[in-house]
Amino acid sequence: MAAHVRFCRSVPSTRLPPCRLLAAVVPYDAAFDVRFAARSGPTLLLGLCPQSGQNRTFVATRDPVKTFIRNTTSMTPADAKSDLERRLSDAGFNFQQPSLATAWKSFREHLGVPVAGASDYVLVDVRICDFEFQPLRPAFTVDLCRQFGFFEDGQFAGYEQLHLMLYFPADSDLLEFTTGLFCDDGDDRVPFFSEVENSSAFKKAQSLNCAAALLDYWEV
Repeated sequence: MAAHVRFCRSVPSTRLPPCRLLAAVVPYDAAFDVRFAARSGPTLLLGLCPQSGQNRTFVATRDPVKTFIRNTTSMTPADAKSDLERRLSDAGFNFQQPSLATAWKSFREHLGVPVAGASDYVLVDVRICDFEFQPLRPAFTVDLCRQFGFFEDGQFAGYEQLHLMLYFPADSDLLEFTTGLFCDDGDDRVPFFSEVENSSAFKKAQSLNCAAALLDYWEV
């Protein structure tokens, strides 16, 4: 089903590259072939859900043939783990034979869904770790973490964290490969993603065979 485009204008975006803003009537929670081309790059759409009458935000990206719409409706922190689990499953991620490339791609896509009711931070930590809950000890670990900050009456109330952790056999040669990177709530994540991918520790992990992975959510 095609989207019905109402208007188009250029807008800035802190979460996306410079893009066009469209108002469109599109079905809810699915991907559809739309009859316009996002020739200038990603397109941010404000869509009206016919079933609920509520506005929904979509991102249209272009492949060589079609432009698709991806639903980016916000979620609560309580939905975060199941959202990432679904994305990993859809991508064919195997916790017994994990792929860092698949994990990172799914995690980045997960981060594209806004969170309501909490501040939203991202942390990526790479180093040798030895915690009791690890399936492999010690292990060279890539920890992809989304952290939510909660406030009550304007006062800080605590953090909760979603962790996707990938474990590689530890070796003394890996001790030098460490990094701890942080992206604050509201910051542009594109430079952060680039910083992660260009770090020597992350690049080293990409060259190794991952032995195990763990997905968990806890309070801090």
